[in-house]
Amino acid sequence: MHRRKMVVSMLTIPVFCVAVLFITTDVQSRYVFESSIRGSIETNKIISSFEDAASQCKTEGAVLAAPVNEQLRDKMIALIGVKNHSTPYFINAKLVHSHKPQFVSSEGVSLDDMSVSDMIEELDPRDGECLAMDSRTIRVVSCSAPLPYMCYKENDITTPVTVPVAGPTVTEQVNIQTSTERVVTDCGTNDTEYELLESTGSCYKHHRLDKTWDEANSICTAEGGYLVILNDENEAIAVYRRFFLANRYATFIGLRDFNNTETWTSVHGDDVNSLFHVWDDDHNSDKSLNCASLDYTCKLAEFDCEAAFTFVCEKDPRTRNTGPEPSSVSPESASVRTLIATNSSTAESTVCGTTGEGYKPVESTGSCYKLHRDEKTWDEANAICTAEDGHLVVINDETEAGIIHEHFFPKRESDTYIGLQDYEGNNVWTSVLGDSIDSIYNVWYDRRVYHHEATCATLDYEGKLNDYPCSTAWTFVCEKKLQNKNATKPGSATV
Repeated sequence: MHRRKMVVSMLTIPVFCVAVLFITTDVQSRYVFESSIRGSIETNKIISSFEDAASQCKTEGAVLAAPVNEQLRDKMIALIGVKNHSTPYFINAKLVHSHKPQFVSSEGVSLDDMSVSDMIEELDPRDGECLAMDSRTIRVVSCSAPLPYMCYKENDITTPVTVPVAGPTVTEQVNIQTSTERVVTDCGTNDTEYELLESTGSCYKHHRLDKTWDEANSICTAEGGYLVILNDENEAIAVYRRFFLANRYATFIGLRDFNNTETWTSVHGDDVNSLFHVWDDDHNSDKSLNCASLDYTCKLAEFDCEAAFTFVCEKDPRTRNTGPEPSSVSPESASVRTLIATNSSTAESTVCGTTGEGYKPVESTGSCYKLHRDEKTWDEANAICTAEDGHLVVINDETEAGIIHEHFFPKRESDTYIGLQDYEGNNVWTSVLGDSIDSIYNVWYDRRVYHHEATCATLDYEGKLNDYPCSTAWTFVCEKKLQNKNATKPGSATV
């Protein structure tokens, strides 16, 4: 057996689509203090696993938000409702195994002590070890599920305080910093785990939790860095001596054969021949192994990109939480692309918004639509549409149903998810925008038999509604409103 094929047993379940998070140079400006919650909260539209969400909040000097009191609960519900009341958001609570299993936040607050008793019906730890909330309920989810989330900073403002002065009754406003000062390190970040090596002039952080290459690359980008690029032998030795774990076989680096052509390129586009390129004896012996690592002999070795290893992130100390340009990541690496598309020069992107990549405008309905061909559960599909500033398609009438079926259907005997769900499991169907089924398209599959576990709706291959368990994986269609109905729309569906 080839020694790298043995890594299969180490595989983790990959996140279905890991988003690259491009951090602005001034993260602080996105947080606005609100006195009602004694801090500031920011919704992050890029879906992530629980660990990556918590890591991103930490990078921004915040914590993953949780409804620890009524004010925070109400604020989180309000923010969820702005986008889509059915999309679950991760909250800062994870299962702790003890004599009495319970969900506890990273700050030690038990779920029992949070203001959510009226949002909990039943929590089954067999469904996962993390929690998520929508505008109505708290539910158990898998920690690896890709979901949106919120970050919270407590007392993140300079607050005027009235201080009595000795003598006559006089008061003066004195500004005090109520929050603990967050120091930006020599690495240009408040993440103190980054370490500057004088011998290379770069900062590095060793992540000891095993991830796939794509997941590792996304985490480094989220932290304002990139998977380490070993420029020469000196840097390879420095990284190996400082960050390599003695009991580990390999650690991922920012080098990949993106096109499966035995052409190895760094995440910044450098040809491997201009970098450290001392390979082990098995180099290029298996063309299916396209991601590079530094192995226990301080040589390069290739592995399956879906294998899971520790990894090292690198950061230029002159930058502040700024990731590499999107072009530094190969377009062939689809799972490393941001879900929030950058501005496109096409008219579709203009009329469908700055997150309109892949959306097609339809003038007669006043909406843009996008068919996602990768099959997902209903919650995953709904989260992706929300991340693209849209929602799962809401079919308002027979005309719109015909358009979706003709122009945005996978063209096979299958179904595709739409934005319709029986939220309470009582055969009362409501759209993701809150519309009653009686006010929108309501033509069901002829032989449909209602079952209380089939609570998510699809459009079937006949153009009729059908219902399935929400855990079933189907293709799905996202919708967003046209921003300018009078704009020219090349590529629009002809209706």
